[in-house]
Amino acid sequence: MLRSVSRMHQKLHMTRRFLGAATAGARTSSHRLVGEAVEKWKYRYLPITSSNLFVVSSTSLRSFQSSATVEAQRRRRGGDSAAPPVMGGGDNESHSARPTPVKDRDIFLAAAKKELDRVEAAIEPMKSCNDVFDVTRSTNDEGDQLSIRLKGSDGTFTLQIDGRNCTMNLSSPVSGVYTYVLCSRTNAWLGMDDAHIMEGMLTRDLIRICNGVPKF
Repeated sequence: MLRSVSRMHQKLHMTRRFLGAATAGARTSSHRLVGEAVEKWKYRYLPITSSNLFVVSSTSLRSFQSSATVEAQRRRRGGDSAAPPVMGGGDNESHSARPTPVKDRDIFLAAAKKELDRVEAAIEPMKSCNDVFDVTRSTNDEGDQLSIRLKGSDGTFTLQIDGRNCTMNLSSPVSGVYTYVLCSRTNAWLGMDDAHIMEGMLTRDLIRICNGVPKF
């Protein structure tokens, strides 16, 4: 009985030594693989630090090598390729923000009078929505004019044609005075400085202090 127990202890001791040696060998093999990987890749790609190395098997090593290759290729492409060109920048963009005005006086005057007619027709329904909404047409030294007089301190809107400069001026009690030109490219009345649409500005200011909406 004692001999059997003694043999069991010997076998257990030998098993522990075998497992310890196997574990140490596995660790040594793993460390060797990691060392080889570092030597192989550290000069071709970005520096590899110990905090980035978690390789414990040949499978993980292959995964590590593959990811390092992809990352290095991505960074090389990013460093070598030029930045994409910026479209619409520079002087072309600043010039495109300004409308190209019609300079022919006869064409301008015909279009300007037609625009006054269009505005007058669009604001006609607003007369019945407001206590005071007087629309008048007149002519002065600059050209034809359309005025919208409102009650009391609400003031007066004025659209004035300037035939000499081929422009149209909008005077608003809300936003002040703006100058518009007939754009030769779009055939629209646009702000001379920033190309905003006259119809939109007039509509916005009217609905802020009046009842109803112009029917453009």
